[in-house]
Amino acid sequence: MLVLRVVSSAIVLPPVIAAIWYGGVFYSTLLAFFGAVMLLELSDLYSFRTAWIKFVLIAAGACLPVAFEFLGVASCGLLAACSAAVFLFSSDQRDSLGTRSVFAFAALLAFAALLSLLLIREIGGANAVFFLVAVIAGTDIGGYFVGKTIGGPKLAPRISPNKTWSGLIGGIALAGLFGTLLFMSPMSPLIMDEATNQTSLTTLTIIALSTVFAPVAQAGDLLESWFKRKRDVKDSGRLIPGHGGLLDRVDGYLTAAPLAALMLLMHKWGYIAWP
Repeated sequence: MLVLRVVSSAIVLPPVIAAIWYGGVFYSTLLAFFGAVMLLELSDLYSFRTAWIKFVLIAAGACLPVAFEFLGVASCGLLAACSAAVFLFSSDQRDSLGTRSVFAFAALLAFAALLSLLLIREIGGANAVFFLVAVIAGTDIGGYFVGKTIGGPKLAPRISPNKTWSGLIGGIALAGLFGTLLFMSPMSPLIMDEATNQTSLTTLTIIALSTVFAPVAQAGDLLESWFKRKRDVKDSGRLIPGHGGLLDRVDGYLTAAPLAALMLLMHKWGYIAWP
């Protein structure tokens, strides 16, 4: 399984990195693909009775980057609200209001993550996106290896039986390391502007800021596990061999990307320095 994960990652990562680096239509296409697949996987988990609803949701996810580029943020919010309403009101009537609400909330999170990634690239550039990718990758890798090696008390046994507190600690440690290494590299995402009262950040501060994203990303992972628990499935899909569905790989961004976008907006307004 580990070998399959490594091979899949080696195939998937280069085009993703290239799209982030070059931006423009490449980045928009990447996020359009992500949006379409995430909404497809959510609708599959939801089991709509009519196929056309799935196509509408897939189109909505794919159209978000276009709406952001040409119509602005408000149009993205409207698109997200309409998609959430589809889950809430055009549902299989066998599902309770609580279950319908869970999937409506999941749709809103997916759109919020996509919009946040668009904002991060626009405000902070490619390096800001790479910073987020680095710390979330550190969270996932550290959590996986430390959790399997050390084990110990479960983090949330009713939601995700394999998650442990030791894995969370390992994820936080590696997120701090990855964020710090990126900060010290030529690709540092830190934006310094004395005119807006930005202050220099010490390495210790960078570690602290990097590790903030680890538990936030872990919360996204647990949320996605909770969604799957509602349908008693292990993976959201089978898109990536060894990894499961796309949602299984980007679940940390559901919660971490909005936080990063908020931090960048605060930086833009002159309140903080982006790490």
